[in-house]
Amino acid sequence: DQLAFDVVGVVLLENHDLGTAYAAERVLERGGYDVAVCGGPDHLARGRCSLLATGACDLIEGADVVFHSLNLDRVEHRRVLTAIRSHYPDVPVVVEAPTPSAERHRQLLHGCVTIAAPARGADVLDGVRRALSGEPGTTP
Repeated sequence: DQLAFDVVGVVLLENHDLGTAYAAERVLERGGYDVAVCGGPDHLARGRCSLLATGACDLIEGADVVFHSLNLDRVEHRRVLTAIRSHYPDVPVVVEAPTPSAERHRQLLHGCVTIAAPARGADVLDGVRRALSGEPGTTP
C-alpha cells in the first residue's frame, strides 16, 4: 500500500459518487499521480460550477488530465464534459461510462479516451496513461 515517490502527473477526478471517487483516487495515487477530486455540479454549493458559469476552473487549470466519471445520461454532466473540451482543449480527457451510455453519446466522446464502467483499477491507470501519452481517443 506504498505510494509512489515520483509524481507522474496531476489528475482531476470528476465523480458524483464520492465513495467510488475515493477508491479511484487511491488507485491513481498508487500509480504515482497527484489527484484532485471534484464531485461535479451536484456536490457544489447550490450546484454552482465555475466551469459552467464562467468557463474557468482552477482544478482543470492545475491538471494534466481529467478523468470524467460523471453520468453521461444527465444533461448537466454532459454540459460539464462539453465545457471541459471547449475551454481546455489541450487537457486530455478520459471518460468512464457504461457501454450503452457511451454508445448513446458517441459523438460527444470523440477524441476522449473511453473506458467501460465500472472500471477496474488497471483500466483507470491505463486510460490515464493513454491520455497522457497523446494516444488518439477511442470510443466504443
